[in-house]
Amino acid sequence: MVIGQGHVLRHVNSVAGRILGIDPKTSIGKTLNEVIDFEPIVGPIYRTGVGYVDRELIIDSPARHLHLLDTAIPIKNRCGEVVSVVNTFREMRRVRKMAGRYAGTITRASLSTA
Repeated sequence: MVIGQGHVLRHVNSVAGRILGIDPKTSIGKTLNEVIDFEPIVGPIYRTGVGYVDRELIIDSPARHLHLLDTAIPIKNRCGEVVSVVNTFREMRRVRKMAGRYAGTITRASLSTA
């Protein structure tokens, strides 16, 4: 997702829409608070200018339970002000599945060279 100042959604892809349970097309131009029922954690990035990478995030709200691996990168203008945040996230179950496949590949490679 790309989130502009005031937490206005500027871009939402279909995967983000599926994970968050929102319609990507109708969400553009709305604030995060209008489309999700939990407090967004990207707010401090606009004030501090500091993002984060691979933060584990658990969201329990009336509409959803999410366990995500979340990254938020600030986009700044020439004056150093944050004008938007690029927020990417993956479901932890998919991250674990990928890690398991990767670990299996390394194990098989190690065994074949021994």
